[in-house]
Amino acid sequence: MGEITNESRIIIVDIGQKKIGFLVDEVSQVASISERDIEAPPEIAAGCDRKFIIAGIGKADKGMVILLAPYAVLSEDEKDKLKEMSA
Repeated sequence: MGEITNESRIIIVDIGQKKIGFLVDEVSQVASISERDIEAPPEIAAGCDRKFIIAGIGKADKGMVILLAPYAVLSEDEKDKLKEMSA
């Protein structure tokens, strides 16, 4: 784990029935994107394991945003711990 600084933030996400927090180095912008403005990832990105990493493409005020699937960025150990918490 990296050093916690004044720029560090915790991002809360829903994974299944659980809310978990991701500690990130910094956040440059926060955007609200309506579900109607989120499209499925393009087929070229949906190949192989990428479909589990990219959850969708969101249309924002100044362009588009790639939405990551939170579960995909967890290590296998973290996924196991999350499953234990759910049991």
